[in-house]
Amino acid sequence: MSSNAFGGSNTNVLFNYLCLAGFAQTAGSCVACTAGYYNTVPGSANCAVCAPGYRCTTSAQTICPRGTYSQGGATACTPCGIGQYNLIDGDTSCAPCTAGSACNGTQQTVCAAGTFSLANASVCSTCSPGTYANTTGRTTCVTCQAGSYCTASQSILCAPGTFTSANGQGVCQTCSAGTYAPVAGATSCLNCPVDHQCTSSAATPCAPGFTSTGGTATCTALTACAAGTFRAGGSAASCTACPTGSYQPNTGASSCIVCAAGSYCPNATSSITCSAGTFSVVGSTSCTACATGRYQSLSGQSQCLSCPAGQSCATPSAAPVNCSLGYYSVGGTTSCTPCPPGTLIDITNSACLL
Repeated sequence: MSSNAFGGSNTNVLFNYLCLAGFAQTAGSCVACTAGYYNTVPGSANCAVCAPGYRCTTSAQTICPRGTYSQGGATACTPCGIGQYNLIDGDTSCAPCTAGSACNGTQQTVCAAGTFSLANASVCSTCSPGTYANTTGRTTCVTCQAGSYCTASQSILCAPGTFTSANGQGVCQTCSAGTYAPVAGATSCLNCPVDHQCTSSAATPCAPGFTSTGGTATCTALTACAAGTFRAGGSAASCTACPTGSYQPNTGASSCIVCAAGSYCPNATSSITCSAGTFSVVGSTSCTACATGRYQSLSGQSQCLSCPAGQSCATPSAAPVNCSLGYYSVGGTTSCTPCPPGTLIDITNSACLL
């Protein structure tokens, strides 16, 4: 047996009929087409080379389907490699997959939000924790910023009461007891202030009678202050004695009462009404006796009155007394004076007339 110029081999057999498809017919013999050659016509003298984009048996040429290719003289179509594709039948090559897409041989698909790819990728990769891609066709993922957390496809501000202190965080941390974050997007938590109680997201003042030292989640009850003392604002750490001129008869008070005019406060627990013949101004610790020539016949008063002309005020706690006939006073005196001989008292008893 020997080869010939028709892409076949000699069989040295005489024929008196046509050679089948897949053979080249020469004088007296049929020569089988070699691999990568074909013919489809019985009795044909030549085998043709398989065209690019096709695969061939010796008797048929078949187009390569999309996702495969050939470059001529092929007995089989070659699948596109990983990260390559083509979209038409009979292609002679495959295209590389572009960055931001994934290719499975027969199509190129843009990466969805939350995923990314470099060039020549067969699949899109999911963004790692702490990074995100919020648009399609991404070639990289973005690092999540402090104060936020990330799903694969979005960055979200940490809610009040939570925080992230560094970039690239997948979850927000809750503020620990005694700290709080009142706004979204916090990168740290604040210490709870003195005399406040805190949830993770808010600080509120302690109620009267309660206190906190700061950095604590709850307020604690205070011991009631004794009478004569008070706790400033209702939550001060210690009790304070009432200032001079004020008092507080009750326990557990948050302030003291200023001693009113017409009374006095000899100590921090009581207020006493000034008696007749005395007076006091606001914040007094004692009552003041009416001065000579003045009087106050009522208790609880803030001033003494000047004794009127024609009257005497010998007793500061009693009402003025009219001068007797033949006596006078000019006012502000404790006694009446007799008129000199040869004078007459005026009608008001305030002067003697010649």
